[in-house]
Amino acid sequence: MTRTKIVLDKMSDVNQFVETMSKLQDKVWLEDGEGCRVSAQSLLGCLYSLEWNEIYAFCERDISAYLMPWMV
Repeated sequence: MTRTKIVLDKMSDVNQFVETMSKLQDKVWLEDGEGCRVSAQSLLGCLYSLEWNEIYAFCERDISAYLMPWMV
């Protein structure tokens, strides 16, 4: 399992992120530092994550190549 810190600052970031994550067959999740978790393939979930101080993306396999534009 990989856990990577990312940044989603703008609505355009969120749209591009969801579009990219939706192409993956694997389940991808976003998590804050306090245990709240949402689907990274959900526009509503990603919009909700904009309120978090820190955002981590995680998946069962290494997807860092897909996360590069948003990695911290």
